[in-house]
Amino acid sequence: MFNKIASEIQYSEFEEFCKQNVAESSWLDYKESFAVRTENDKIGKIFSAMANTHGGWVVFGVKEIRDLQGRGHPGPIVGLDMSTDPVVRLKSIGLNAIYPPVVPEFGVCPLPSNPSKAVVLAHIIESDSTPHRTHTDKVYVRTNDVSHLNNDGKEASIEEIDFLLNRRSKSIALKTRLLDRAIDRCAINHSILLSVYCIPKYPARPLVDFKTLLDIAASNQQWEAFRGVEKWRTAHEALCCRFDRATSVPATCEINVYGSLYYSTIVHSRDDISQPPSFDSDTCLNTLWSTFRGAATFYEKCEYGGLVDIGVKLQLQTKHTAVLRVGNQRFGHPVDSNFTVTATSFAHRLIDDDVIESVFRDFLWSAGLGHHSLSTPLSGALRTIENRHQNQRLGLLN
Repeated sequence: MFNKIASEIQYSEFEEFCKQNVAESSWLDYKESFAVRTENDKIGKIFSAMANTHGGWVVFGVKEIRDLQGRGHPGPIVGLDMSTDPVVRLKSIGLNAIYPPVVPEFGVCPLPSNPSKAVVLAHIIESDSTPHRTHTDKVYVRTNDVSHLNNDGKEASIEEIDFLLNRRSKSIALKTRLLDRAIDRCAINHSILLSVYCIPKYPARPLVDFKTLLDIAASNQQWEAFRGVEKWRTAHEALCCRFDRATSVPATCEINVYGSLYYSTIVHSRDDISQPPSFDSDTCLNTLWSTFRGAATFYEKCEYGGLVDIGVKLQLQTKHTAVLRVGNQRFGHPVDSNFTVTATSFAHRLIDDDVIESVFRDFLWSAGLGHHSLSTPLSGALRTIENRHQNQRLGLLN
């Protein structure tokens, strides 16, 4: 459900989501109402804490049921009274009770049984204008600790406030270091190399510990790389793997506790020795699809729902050129230099076809495929790839 813009979510989708019984976490909170001033204070606390951390969603109009550990789960859907215009009140809290202001995106799902009431969804985006503080001049962050969730957030430590004050510059520096290390470790000596990466836009702290990282990698069906023969742990809490697939195409992959994923593989094909080497569009699309799906599963297991930077890089050895091949046809002029296509997406939207298609179309454009060829829908190709992966998991393909 949360792979949509808040205003596009329908009541039937929300109802199905509640049946999944997803527990509260650092990025998800349930509230039955906010009728009194003390509730307004709690909302300001939640909004600011989520903006200071990884962003998230607050669901209003749902009773909260706590499990034995004290963690909240969705209960009966009761809705908010829409005659009081709760969205305006929530916006007012974000504008007047928090500094700098935090204004979420809102979605309203009227109850079919009583249209005068509705579930209100508030989507808070991870902020780069931190720290956000409440009207009490306190700074809060979100964690997955039950005691903190029951109090709507944790008061930030001096170290956390210091980080938030310099969040953008420190996060960018950390992101650069993580990617540079991954590039070095995932290097493959070949004429044409395709690399795909996903990394939180503002990495700040580990999303998981290394043991949990191993468990996630072992259970992720998209990451065939981590069932390869050569694995190692780095000094910076990353899991690396180098392997040869059944097709004998070398590839390398790295994931680390901060949520960075980097995958490199060879896409070179020399189908005609009289022509420059080529790189196959189907192989590139398949690599994007499997990497994005694997990353989405990883972030879901880590309970990370914030922004993710995406990159697709074509790397050529010095003095090499290459041409894009689609089926048996070559397109455009030979590519004679490296290029990178970048984008940003919410973690849960990496599985969306429109995200993959948008990035891949930019990649084709950068690779020299003319604009007249970009109008062909890619949905059929994406469905073919998905079916192929499902059949492989069922043992229908070798």
